[in-house]
Amino acid sequence: MIVHNLRATREGTTDTTVARSIEDAALKALSAPTPSERDAQFLAFQEREDWIDAHPTEEHVLPLYMTLGVGRNWSEYKVWNQDRYIVGQSYLSFRLGKLPLTGDRLNGHL
Repeated sequence: MIVHNLRATREGTTDTTVARSIEDAALKALSAPTPSERDAQFLAFQEREDWIDAHPTEEHVLPLYMTLGVGRNWSEYKVWNQDRYIVGQSYLSFRLGKLPLTGDRLNGHL
C-alpha cells in the first residue's frame, strides 16, 4: 500500500488527490530506465510536500525501503491494484524482480 492517509480515513473523505499524486509518481519511478534511477526517485519521495500526509508515521514507509533494498539490482516489476482507492488510501502494490514464466513452479515465491 503506497499511501495510507489516516487523516483522510478519520475524516471519511473521498478526496484521493494525495493518493493519486503519489501513485502516479510511484508508477513513474517504477518505469525508470535503471534500478538506481528508480531507487533515487523513490527516495526523493520523502522530500515531497504531500509525503507526510501519505503516511501516519515514518516507520510506515519501511516496507518500501526494504523492497527497494532487496530489489536494488532488478529492473523488472509487476504492479497490482492500480487505481484502487478507498477513503484517501491507494492500494497500489508492486513486486520487483522477474516473475516466473507461466507453468513454472513458483516454489513459494511470488
